[in-house]
Amino acid sequence: MREYRQIAARLHDFQARNPGSRRIVENIGWLFADNVLRLFSVMLVNAWVVRYLGPQQYGTLAFALAFVSLFTPLALLGLPNLVMRDLVEKPQDENATLGSAFVLMLGGAAAGMALAAVAVLWLRPHQPETQRLVWVIACGMIFQAFTVIEQWFNAQVRAKYVVYARNAALLVASAVRVGAVLAGASLLVFAVITVVESGLFALGLVIVFQRTRGTLPAWRAQLARARGLLSDSWPLLIESLAVMVYMRIDQTMLGQMISGEEGAREVGLYASAVKLSEIWLFVPMAIRTTFFPTIVRSKTLAPAEYRQRIQRLFNLVVLISYGVAIPTTILAPFIIRFFYGGDFRDAAPMLTILIWSGVWSSMSLLRSAVVQSENRQILTLRASILGAVANVLLNLVLIPPLGGIGSAIATTVSYGVQAYLSSFLFPALVPLGKMQTRALVYPNPFETSHDH
Repeated sequence: MREYRQIAARLHDFQARNPGSRRIVENIGWLFADNVLRLFSVMLVNAWVVRYLGPQQYGTLAFALAFVSLFTPLALLGLPNLVMRDLVEKPQDENATLGSAFVLMLGGAAAGMALAAVAVLWLRPHQPETQRLVWVIACGMIFQAFTVIEQWFNAQVRAKYVVYARNAALLVASAVRVGAVLAGASLLVFAVITVVESGLFALGLVIVFQRTRGTLPAWRAQLARARGLLSDSWPLLIESLAVMVYMRIDQTMLGQMISGEEGAREVGLYASAVKLSEIWLFVPMAIRTTFFPTIVRSKTLAPAEYRQRIQRLFNLVVLISYGVAIPTTILAPFIIRFFYGGDFRDAAPMLTILIWSGVWSSMSLLRSAVVQSENRQILTLRASILGAVANVLLNLVLIPPLGGIGSAIATTVSYGVQAYLSSFLFPALVPLGKMQTRALVYPNPFETSHDH
């Protein structure tokens, strides 16, 4: 009872010191509702699709998805968080920011699509099925440009409109996936559905934006504004490319280093474990998305209060990570059998390892937001490159003897290198590294300054 009163008192104090906290809590609620529905879809519809395809066919599709994702950062150009930052700090330049970013992203998407199409021809010259899958999935990059609308809603802390658009697309796509399974559809159909879902989400964003704010023609692309955005975003673009390398290169390397049907099967097992290990990451992502504008604004506060807010958020995301990782480690074999069936039982050891990468992922999401709010993107760039190099080298060493389990180890270790070890390798990140260490040891989300 005493603990409850302390928690209630601290929540009351938080609301008193943060007049916009009700809106923040509401925003988190919408983001959670969005991702709970997506979680439901992954657990039911995606699991059914995976069972239907089996390890080998699902591995072929997963390889194509992972391969295209390596080029997706080119469609975003590192702009989304910068767009949200500028919308918060310079609302008077809203139309120029949105229009310039949109045009830049369209150009980046075209480049990403072309590079993905050429690269798969080079790496898989005698596999027309894989080539077709990559070409189809790459077409979805064009819809990434519409994420500027999503960032506008995030800057306004009005996530519910994004939720409307995303979930409408998800429900339609899920229904089509179910129909495809019942109809015995080919692998290519499921690749097309992925692109259709992206297109429906983009259309939904346009509709809710027009009804909420105004028409898209009000946007205007300005050369000076575009140059300014690119000047700030190039470190984030390189960082995003590095992030995709250490997040998705494992599946690509598995498919390349283990040949034939066995390689496709190994990728299918590994990808199924990755899917389950990542489905809960919407929680730290929702926390980051909601609190990023607050972090930007809180830089004007006293340094001690600014640091304390960051420490509480680190504590919160680590505590949530532990709450997911520990039970999943114990129940991994049951979880795999429940969702995917006996054909995927060899994915259980991979899930046991991969689930712990979420601890590093959640801390990385928050650290990146803090560093970006201080306009020191070069630090996360260096950390991401370090993580990418570690992942490639570890995969080269561990895949031959261990297969998918080796990739799981490489991924989890490289996430730790990027998200935590790098904080002590670069002096400017050491203060955040100390906060991360405290969160790992004592993740109390209600920590106050006298607790230090």
